[in-house]
Amino acid sequence: MKALAAFSVRNRVIVNLLTLFVVGAGLLTYGSMHREIFPEFSRQAVYVQTRYAGASPEEVEKLITAKIEEEVAELDGLDELISASQEGMSEILLRFQPDTDMSRALSDVRGALDNVTDLPEEAEQPLVQEVKYAWPVITVSLAGDIDEATLQRMARDLKEDFRRIPGVAAVRLLGDRERQIWVEVDPSRLDQYELTLDDIRAAIAAQNRNVPGGSLKTGRGEILIRSLGEAAGADDVRRIIVRSLQMGTPLTVGDLAEVRETFEEPVTLSRWGGEPSLNLVIVKEREGDAIHIAAAVREMVKDIRARFPETVR
Repeated sequence: MKALAAFSVRNRVIVNLLTLFVVGAGLLTYGSMHREIFPEFSRQAVYVQTRYAGASPEEVEKLITAKIEEEVAELDGLDELISASQEGMSEILLRFQPDTDMSRALSDVRGALDNVTDLPEEAEQPLVQEVKYAWPVITVSLAGDIDEATLQRMARDLKEDFRRIPGVAAVRLLGDRERQIWVEVDPSRLDQYELTLDDIRAAIAAQNRNVPGGSLKTGRGEILIRSLGEAAGADDVRRIIVRSLQMGTPLTVGDLAEVRETFEEPVTLSRWGGEPSLNLVIVKEREGDAIHIAAAVREMVKDIRARFPETVR
């Protein structure tokens, strides 16, 4: 210690310059440091999702889930494989050992999926992503004395606005409900025409889907053919033909049932100030700054309030 003190006294210029260098480097590092509430961490798992609209759980299991499982089951470091097949969707969770390099594991999973070449043409490309947990930075609640459909449109517009903030990885919308079309069949009408609920269901399923029709080679190139038959609303469902009567008169779903547009049963209930609300949860990227993102969200909310009705908070 005495030697260090003596050196500092004899070389005051060098010591002062070294002190300024350390302080300057510290200030530069502080300015570029990413501040975290809680760090993001991997769950050592990869999630694979494949959509196959209109397919039964048995078809999804046989045509998609089993084929993918066969390719990924022997991956290096794989510890556990969990799959679920439901109507229109296959979900597979691959858990890897704690010391597995997840970047390599993700690449290995994608490589294995490239070997699955006989999935149904109507199925979408498998979605592959690493399962991570990241703490949200800030939550924005939207509530007011307004109909649910309008509030949902406002919340989805806000979601897109927040996603454009630098450093934001995702915006999760909680409390919203998907629109549904309810078909409430009149039993007496079924008896009158000797039909069953399965007849109604089959007619709607057959005529409410988009079907690929292959491709057509022309002099200008290859044209993909696709039949668009998905119902856009209740009126389209009402016009679906169940069968033809005598003289060719069509019997439609609207002749047999009351068809109306509504919302699905709520999965998440959100309230703010005693009123039903929609919550937008903002999650940052790994390199994003939590404090800067929260400040940007608060500033954006101030500007947004001006374009919303007074009944919306």
